Amino acid sequence: MNAVMMALVANVGVAIAKFVAFLLTRSASMLAESIHSLADTTNQLLLLLGKRHSKKKPNEEHQFGYGRARYFYSFLVAILLFAVGGVFSVYQSIQEIMHPSDLDSPIIAIVILIIGMILEGLALRTSIIETKHIDKKFKYRNVLKFIEETKNSDLPVVLLEDTAALIGLSFAMAGVVASMITKNPIYDAVGSGAIGILLLIVAVFLGSQMGSLLIGESADDDTILTIENAVKESNVEIIHLRTDYLSPDQLLITLKIAIDGALSAKEIVDIINDIERAIRRGINVPSMIFVEPDIKLW
Repeated sequence: MNAVMMALVANVGVAIAKFVAFLLTRSASMLAESIHSLADTTNQLLLLLGKRHSKKKPNEEHQFGYGRARYFYSFLVAILLFAVGGVFSVYQSIQEIMHPSDLDSPIIAIVILIIGMILEGLALRTSIIETKHIDKKFKYRNVLKFIEETKNSDLPVVLLEDTAALIGLSFAMAGVVASMITKNPIYDAVGSGAIGILLLIVAVFLGSQMGSLLIGESADDDTILTIENAVKESNVEIIHLRTDYLSPDQLLITLKIAIDGALSAKEIVDIINDIERAIRRGINVPSMIFVEPDIKLW
């Protein structure tokens, strides 16, 4: 949660600074960035709410718990980023292109943007450090691969948000500087549009990933292989194996195995217990394991 809290603190400060800069400069890019940071701030609050909701204990209505709440709230983040951040920024860009207005005190906007880049850079650094703790194979160039493969819902959101924030600030900076140099406010409006398009792309990608997790995703190939090897230790065959992530921290594993009909009930129970212990030793995700024995016919 360090990454989420760092992003929240950074976004609150940056959102306030950007909005003040917009009031002073009337820059379309600054307004787009203000809305962007406001959306990001709301997103961090949603992630924290999802984390809290997911810790509720299982009950009769939700017997597997509330772990998927984190996926649900992360999906809401994608929708919010799309609707509030992306669509509004594109709309604002179109309005400014149709009705351009001169910038006031662009230097103020530039200073605020530089401060924003520093704060967002620190937030991104925290996200990357936390990601490395989860995935030892993580590299800067493998960000998209990590986001596609991880079952964690919070870090992909924060990583994408922080990256998009830095790129968006660069677009805003380019638009403000170009408008200041050329005395043509159209560049500032184009900067706002570029920010909006960026947010729309991030939101669609993020929504696709979180939607897949919300529906339910199986374990990765390495985890499946570990489970299969654990079963082989007990010298039984797998009839079928199904896995599903109930949350980033809980994996549901269901197994149907072929058992020699000559075995006693105690021997079958011992085999099942051995399989469960072997699986828990092999994977690093807390799991709910259900093993169903079936008679093997030779």
